[in-house]
Amino acid sequence: MATEELKSTVITARENIRTGAGTTPSSKVINGGNLKQSVATFEFGVFDAASTYRVCEVPAHGRISKIHVKSDTAIVAATVDIGVYATTENGGAAINADCYATAFDVEAAAITTAELNLRYEVLGIETIEQAVWQDAGVAASPESGTKYDVVLTTAVAATTGGTVSVIVEYVTGD
Repeated sequence: MATEELKSTVITARENIRTGAGTTPSSKVINGGNLKQSVATFEFGVFDAASTYRVCEVPAHGRISKIHVKSDTAIVAATVDIGVYATTENGGAAINADCYATAFDVEAAAITTAELNLRYEVLGIETIEQAVWQDAGVAASPESGTKYDVVLTTAVAATTGGTVSVIVEYVTGD
């Protein structure tokens, strides 16, 4: 009996996604979109705080599901923010420089079997269905086709160097 009730609840939740019933939005970025992945690798040296590394370009109406940061060695004392910026073509200014991660300790990203999903380091799990523009706190939905950059910014300078890779997984409705 409990199994049947659970199955019924799951079907209802899926129907809500398909039909837009209740508060669940009907969108391909929620159900049936295309999962994409972007990978960027940077060499971190002993650097000044506020250096920026443009990781990837994502659609404003896409949905980021994972952001992973990995390093090949313990990069001592470096912390980074991860956020959303205008693309270089649109001036490159910060929209929300730390909406995904604030002062993340890069030393914690040394190669490990643990997956550290920084998508939820700042934003709560309740934001899982939000588009990138909503994650960044943009007041109104931008026009279709708008793109943003996901950017890693050094908050505290490193005292040792190493290689850092960032993996961003996102869903598009195309």
